[in-house]
Amino acid sequence: MHTNNMKNRLFNELIYIFLISSFFIFLSFYYANQFNLERHWSSKHDIESVLTYNALLFNSSIEQEFVDHSGYFSILISSLYLKVLGFLGVIDIYKISQIKGLGLDEIFQDAVVHLRILSTVINAFISVAITYFFYLIFNRKFYSFILGVSVFFLYGNIELLTNFRTETFSILFLIFSLIAIKKFFEKNKIIYFISFFFFLFCSILNKNLVILYIPVILFFTYFINENKLSFNISLFNNLDKNKIIFQIFLFLFIFITLKSLVFGRDFRTWVFLIILISMINFYFYKISNKLSLKNNIILFNFSLIIGYIFFNIIVFLHPSASLISLNKTIFQVITQMVVHAHHEVAATTTLLSLLTSMAGLFLENTLRMVDIFILTINKYSFPYFNSYLIIFLSSICLFIVKLKNFNSRDKKILISIFFTFFIICEINFLRGAVKYYFGYFDYLIILFLGVILNKFSKSTSLFLASIILVLTFYSSHNQVFIKYALPFENKKSLCGLSSQEQKNRPSFLQNYHQLIPESAMKSYCDFD
Repeated sequence: MHTNNMKNRLFNELIYIFLISSFFIFLSFYYANQFNLERHWSSKHDIESVLTYNALLFNSSIEQEFVDHSGYFSILISSLYLKVLGFLGVIDIYKISQIKGLGLDEIFQDAVVHLRILSTVINAFISVAITYFFYLIFNRKFYSFILGVSVFFLYGNIELLTNFRTETFSILFLIFSLIAIKKFFEKNKIIYFISFFFFLFCSILNKNLVILYIPVILFFTYFINENKLSFNISLFNNLDKNKIIFQIFLFLFIFITLKSLVFGRDFRTWVFLIILISMINFYFYKISNKLSLKNNIILFNFSLIIGYIFFNIIVFLHPSASLISLNKTIFQVITQMVVHAHHEVAATTTLLSLLTSMAGLFLENTLRMVDIFILTINKYSFPYFNSYLIIFLSSICLFIVKLKNFNSRDKKILISIFFTFFIICEINFLRGAVKYYFGYFDYLIILFLGVILNKFSKSTSLFLASIILVLTFYSSHNQVFIKYALPFENKKSLCGLSSQEQKNRPSFLQNYHQLIPESAMKSYCDFD
């Protein structure tokens, strides 16, 4: 009987996932077409041409050149996708050896358009994953669907629909990690905990910024789960557990020291990673039943290590994967972020000056958040509210109405969600308040609203969620979908501002596409 119930539940979940997948794929393609998927490849060249070019390198067994973020999975999956299209005869160019004698438009146009199509599908899956994550929390299918659609119409997703970026796969893996940790607390199976770290590592490798999210993600997941975990593993019963724990910690310390401090010569990252490992183990301590604490600490650290090993295997198996990208993304991450961060942060030379600069930017970015999310009006809709202000005002008002229904745990959950949103937003704003970073926290805003609405009756919460969805859609649709305009061709940024500037420093094309024939660049850019 129990087995039949499990099979029925699994079947119903699969049907649910299929239906919402179909809906979000249709919706994503509908709106992606509003931006003209076949627009010129240079319209958003800063990342689309780079990912396409590195995908061509992958298909020629040449090591990737782009290693900063590092976009590994974007490059890997897009290279496989282009190879399949090449095999089917859909495109002519899928590897770097095929570009001799071709112009830049011939090299990039078809490939970039098809990668935008791939990106549209992946963005749809992000919405599906977010909706399923909501379902795991609320156990209400249609309610979770309404909340998921609301996330779809927020600016982060909208911006990512416009082009193929590294953030797309990074966000997808991040949501997968949240699903895995939620499943872990439900099922109490260690495979989900290993999956949590595995997907988290994948997200980090695609966008190094995610590694800074880990403390607040752990903080957030701690409060949305109720149960203390206990594992009684007979393997450890006859062993000296204190000794094993000491050896694990010693191994992690030596490994991080060698990778970051000795080989990477990055003291700031070394300090950060040591603190991060300490935070992770404190998290292990908090989620563990104290009667089996030592067992849990051993098992959880093994899960972390195994997740990292699986992740490394996937990276190392591909002949074009760069070890430099792995080191930059994890073991030299602070230095790499400083290089691409706000100019005040980038100018720092010591750990103290870095912390001082970041403290100043913290206040500056807080004021910027208030401006973007609350003060900025939407001139294309009436009333002149942007989507975020609608959600924040609704959340505050509804919370006040149901204040007596919130117990201590409920309030802690809400605080943890808002705090996680705030910190992730602060981290992203260190690199700029660009809307394609909003995808890392948009779902948290809706989750915050969803927790409050869930205190109302099912019919009332659905009604209110639907009203807020309509308002969010109306605001976003008018502000972004109707008025958003993309340039057809962006040769100026690709080639350099002037021929004089071009003589003094390499162009974007020359910096990030080193194996593209110079003759093709000169022909396209009209260099002397």
